[in-house]
Amino acid sequence: MILLEAGCFQMGRKEFVSEEPIHNVCVSSFYLDKFKVTQENFASVMGSNPLTRKANDIPVVDVSWIEAEQYGREKGGRFPSEAEWKCANRAGTSSPYFWGEDMDGDFAWFQENSTLGLKMEKSGWMRLE
Repeated sequence: MILLEAGCFQMGRKEFVSEEPIHNVCVSSFYLDKFKVTQENFASVMGSNPLTRKANDIPVVDVSWIEAEQYGREKGGRFPSEAEWKCANRAGTSSPYFWGEDMDGDFAWFQENSTLGLKMEKSGWMRLE
């Protein structure tokens, strides 16, 4: 886990009605996992691996909110709040994402690039070229 220092930022976006109005938010220092939760991590804590395609070193997916929250509690942690998650995502920048203003397929999967051909690789979901 890594410590993210307390700070304030502008939360909300005009482009999304559900995120208006833009407002100042301050968060206290908090810890956040630095690395993905692998199937092996999840199974070692929860006692089982929910995926049919099992591979220890790929991310765990398709777990319920309750299962994910329980995993966090078992590890002595918790889910970050929405404000904490957005603060971490921005990484000290004033843009919505640490890489800039717009969603970028080089950094994240999102609606416009998630319908491309996909295949499971050792490191996670990868785009077919």
